[in-house]
Amino acid sequence: MTTETTAGQSPAPAPVETKRFSVFVTIWAGQFVSLIGSELTAYALGVWAYQRTGSATAFTLIMVFAQLPIVLLAPIAGAYVDRWDRRRTLIGANALAAAAVGTLAVLVATGHFQLWFIYPTIGLVAVANALHWPAFATVPRLTVPKAHLARAAGMVELSSAIAKTIAPSLATLLVGIFMLTGVLVSDLSSFLIAIAALLLVRIPRPASAGRKSTSIGADIREGWRYLVARPGLVRLLMFFLVNNLFVVFPLVLAVPLVASFAKGAVLAAIMSASAAGLIAGGVVMSVWGGPKIKVYGVIGAGATLGLSSVLAGLRPEPVLVAVALFCFSFAVPVLNGCSQAIWQVKVAPAVQGRIFALRRTVATATAPVGFLAAGPLADFVFEPLMKSGGGLSGSIGQLLGVGHGRGIGLEFVIFGIACVVVAIWGISSRPLTRLESELPDETGS
Repeated sequence: MTTETTAGQSPAPAPVETKRFSVFVTIWAGQFVSLIGSELTAYALGVWAYQRTGSATAFTLIMVFAQLPIVLLAPIAGAYVDRWDRRRTLIGANALAAAAVGTLAVLVATGHFQLWFIYPTIGLVAVANALHWPAFATVPRLTVPKAHLARAAGMVELSSAIAKTIAPSLATLLVGIFMLTGVLVSDLSSFLIAIAALLLVRIPRPASAGRKSTSIGADIREGWRYLVARPGLVRLLMFFLVNNLFVVFPLVLAVPLVASFAKGAVLAAIMSASAAGLIAGGVVMSVWGGPKIKVYGVIGAGATLGLSSVLAGLRPEPVLVAVALFCFSFAVPVLNGCSQAIWQVKVAPAVQGRIFALRRTVATATAPVGFLAAGPLADFVFEPLMKSGGGLSGSIGQLLGVGHGRGIGLEFVIFGIACVVVAIWGISSRPLTRLESELPDETGS
């Protein structure tokens, strides 16, 4: 646990800080339940669509409708979040998502459901998420003492890790018992729980909240100017922009890599190790809060992602790959938690909605490239090169092995090395490593 004390400091503020943190915990608990419900629905609808149609396109369209509105609307949504009351925005976003899911549940229960209904429903939920994420991301700075911001970020990462880990098995169970209607009703209930939690608390408003400028466009431009004027934050954003391009390759190809040499219980055990790493990283960040200099946590976790990816690609050995994927997943909450703590402290609360939305848009802009390229590169480039008699079988193949899955292993190694190179660039970048010491903390509330 990270603590900050000063000689002679009065202990009086402690109860106030405890009360403030309890506000965040209440909101976080409600959003945690809602996140589990959303993951259940996303998984169940995707599987349902694929099983009914046998079409991969039907499945991937759900992912498109779930992400595209967020990418397109994030900058605008962030500007509105800075104008609006955070608590009401979160309640409104949860209510919009609940209305969309509730309507779909009624259609399923009454027998009027058709496949295409999924897409506008998921699109409306994504619109709600476009408002929800920047609003929720600003809550810790307004409710959590500075010393515990990294712990709060770790709690957010932990909730995401748990939701993603339990969603597949829980959704399968609910669909088996209650069919699709049961999953949708569970998701609807989770949104109502999140709203109830928000009704129990009050979220302080930044000093300039509610301020109206000439236009939303002017607010967005102001956000860009605010960000560009802080080179350290720009470097941190660039670190994630480039790192996300490379790290998505092992993320997308983890299951194909393991499935190329492991089956049944061994496959399940290795993937469970990966899930355990994600949860363990979230727990550690929630308790520890990361290193005192958070940017070292970001860079170190980025290097760990790269080294773990290289390790996973070296040989098709179950124990080796299980350890590598555990370390890879462990680093994700540390990376995101340390980064979030930096942004919370260095960005004024009055502009956090805009900055966080812009940050999310830019940092994830390269990820779709990796998602689209990972599979074709494996199938048509690396796998043929690493098969017996392939172009690299007599060279790199002597180290990594040849045959099915070794091209994916080579992809893990190449992009893992790329992540390490990004980390080396990060540690050599003065604006990045000096970010926390040279850029003053924002003390506004």
